[in-house]
Amino acid sequence: MDFQESLEKLKGSKWVVPTYIVLVIFVVLGLAYLNQCLAMILIPVAMFAIPYYMGERRFRNFLLLGLIVVVADSVAFGLLDANFLSNFEAGEQASPDKMTITQGLVNPSLGDADTVFTFTVNVIANYTNIRTIDFYVYVNISDMSEYKQSSNEPHLLEETDFSDIDATDGKHFSGSFQLPARIHFFHFSANVNGTWNNTMAHDDLSNADFSALGPINADSLTIFQVFFFSALLTMFFTTILFMIFVMMYWWIGKSRIERAKWDTRVREAGELEAADAKIPDFECTNCGRPVHDDAVRCPHCGAVFEEGEEEETEEEPEPEE
Repeated sequence: MDFQESLEKLKGSKWVVPTYIVLVIFVVLGLAYLNQCLAMILIPVAMFAIPYYMGERRFRNFLLLGLIVVVADSVAFGLLDANFLSNFEAGEQASPDKMTITQGLVNPSLGDADTVFTFTVNVIANYTNIRTIDFYVYVNISDMSEYKQSSNEPHLLEETDFSDIDATDGKHFSGSFQLPARIHFFHFSANVNGTWNNTMAHDDLSNADFSALGPINADSLTIFQVFFFSALLTMFFTTILFMIFVMMYWWIGKSRIERAKWDTRVREAGELEAADAKIPDFECTNCGRPVHDDAVRCPHCGAVFEEGEEEETEEEPEPEE
């Protein structure tokens, strides 16, 4: 049995709907790891094209399928991201020029609500006789649910060696803090003699690189919820495109039906007009409208004529005297 025969057999079975639901879910998951803009176009195309190719034509089922796929893929993304974070380790941070602030780390990267997280960083400046009071070094911690620069909460770090006055080879700072049970973002900032620098290449955490994520001390359910709703929001535009495809499909089908009805009405009207154009031979006994002698039924009211009913009785000639 070749693929086409197998597909035709599947189309007529009760397994066709579960099959294309599972197929669409996995295709969407795969496309999501492509270029983001490309994925947002290809995903709704796949959501429509796969069930259509497998024989689905009902408008309501397309909408139901779209809803199932959006929810299922959001759940899948939430589970995948939560599983990924179960082995998360925050990366090392440095300032954009890679010279002023380096080796920005948090330890541990994962923990629970009672975990104390230690942040360490090294600051390099062109000073050989610098006072500790001229250094202000912070770790800025944000909650993922807020995800903006304005939500940063700065924590002042302390110098690990107060006797070190040579900043050209780097001065080390650290601090240990207990944080609320959340998914956090962090970055470092330093003020040396009134000059600021930080490890963020952008002013908004949403544009930061992956090293800004952490530490994480939220429970598994909270992590899943965050990424589930994030995936739902991400798929909003995809869902809109899918709805456009479905509505276009519905409109095209509806237009074909209305066009067929219109063609039928035009054809019937033409037939009536052609019938009326002929010279009538008698009047319908039911509606009184003109009818041709070869008609077996009235084209106007539909009355059926009995044979001989339409023929006029000829007058018999009177006998000659």
